[in-house]
This record gives sequence, structure tokens and C-alpha cells, in this order.
Amino acid sequence: MLGKIQTFFHAHLHAIYQSLNTLYVKPITCLATIMVITMMLMMPVWLTILAKNSRLLMHEWQHHHQIDVYLVPSISPTQAQNVLVQIQALAGVESAHIMNQSAMLLELKQQANLPVLLDDLPDNLLPDVIEVMPTKLFQQPLKLAQLADKLKSLTLVDEISLDLNWLAHLQAGITFLTKIMYGFSVILALAVMFVIANTLGAVINTQRQEIQILKLIGATHAFITRPYVYMGMWYGIISASLTIALNHLLLFKLRIMVNKLPQTSSVLLLNLSVQQAYELVLIALLLGGISARMAVWWQLKTIEPH
Repeated sequence: MLGKIQTFFHAHLHAIYQSLNTLYVKPITCLATIMVITMMLMMPVWLTILAKNSRLLMHEWQHHHQIDVYLVPSISPTQAQNVLVQIQALAGVESAHIMNQSAMLLELKQQANLPVLLDDLPDNLLPDVIEVMPTKLFQQPLKLAQLADKLKSLTLVDEISLDLNWLAHLQAGITFLTKIMYGFSVILALAVMFVIANTLGAVINTQRQEIQILKLIGATHAFITRPYVYMGMWYGIISASLTIALNHLLLFKLRIMVNKLPQTSSVLLLNLSVQQAYELVLIALLLGGISARMAVWWQLKTIEPH
């Protein structure tokens, strides 16, 4: 039993050595293949990062959603205060306060830069407005719509300001981006397999005579196949690792550029998680191994000893 285990490990170590030696002997071909695979892997990785940051951005916007409640014109301060108390008692309301008309008019004067014209307007030009901040539980579009309906049904409420269309469009855009990411991932996975299989097919053709000799002396199919399978795995592992390294470097540079822009000091760009990085390496390793095995199986059918 121990002898079989030692033979098994010796065979695989020999195959690993052969695969690394072949990559070392042909560095140009190896480097070109790795760079092509890396560029292919970068596309789904950046689509994943874009989707992650879009979800984070939407999550932050949802948690800062405010509802403006406009009261009927010529409402008395007492009535406005009663409406405020009713709103504060509603489920889903974290805070609510009445906007001061004088402060709103002063802000309008400063923005419009027409103080003389605005001074001639009546004092009740602007309606009373109650700013409502929903709780975190009510920050979802459906919950917000339900809360908005409750606010609109209150007496002395004229209109409310809540635009959920942009949020629905953003959600649809993120969903569409996710579907594109999955579609690109499948297409590029097939492309990676094709590149590795094509590269290994060329390597096998250059070693055709060696394979014929191995078959002639009775080498098993597994013995001949094993080094090429490891080569495919090395292509996958190295390319995925290079993809992760380049991605970290590019995102680091992008963060520096973004943080130099005004009012973006708090911007946080999400990167691949540790789990996603491991998954990328594992997927690339499997793609390399599967494509290598397919290439060897196809090529060995045409190579027979004379």
C-alpha cells in the first residue's frame, strides 16, 4: 500500500517537473499565452467589480432617501404641527421636521440672486414642507411607496415628492449588467479553454516523436497525458494570479485618481473579495485542466507508434 502511494506521488511530481520544464524551455509561447488568458479574465473581473460598486452605491442612496411632504396653502402653524405629530407616529418614520419658510425663502434669494424681486412677493409664497426620513426597514422601493401612500392620505397634505423611477431604473441596470457579466464569463471561459487547448496542441505536435517512442515502450495514456494537464493548470493558475495582481494595481491607481477629485474623499471602490479571488484561481485551474485533457485526448488519437 505504501509503495503504491509513493509511486503515485512520484509520478505526479515527475509530471509537475516536466510541465514546468516545458514552460521554462518555451518562455515566449508561455508568456504570450498567459497574457492572452489574463486579458480575457480581466473583463469578467471588472464587470464583477462594477456590479459590486453599483450595488453599494444603490444601497447608500436607498439609505439616504427623503420624502418631502407639501402641506395645503394657508395652513396655520398649529395645523402644521398636528400633521407633523401624525407623521411622526406613522410606522416606518425615523424622523420628521417642518421646514422653516423664512429659511427657505432666504435660501431661494441667495440662489436666485434676485432679493429685490423676491422681497415684493407675499410672505406665504412657499408652502409648508415636512421633511420625512424613513427608517432603514422602509428604505426599499416597495416600502417607500407604501409609506408615501400613507403620507398622501393624511388630511391637510397637498402633495409629496418621491421619485422612485430612477431607483427602479438603476435596479434594472444592475440586473442587466449582472446578466451581461454571466454571459461574458461563459463566452470567455470557452475562449480560455480554446487558447489553452490550441497552445498545448502545438506543444504536443512538437513532441510527436517523443510521444510515439513512449507509446512504443508501453507508456500508459495517463502517463503521457499527465504533464500536459499540469501545463494547462499552470496556465490557469498563473493567469488568474496575474489577473488579481493587475486588478489590485489598476484599482489602487483609480482610487488615487478618484480621491483627487473634489467632494470624493469618502469614495470607496470595492475590489474582489478574498473568496472571489480564490474562486477565480480555482475556475481558471479547472478550465486549464479540462481544456488540456481535451487537447491531449484529441491529439493522442492521431499519434501512433510505427
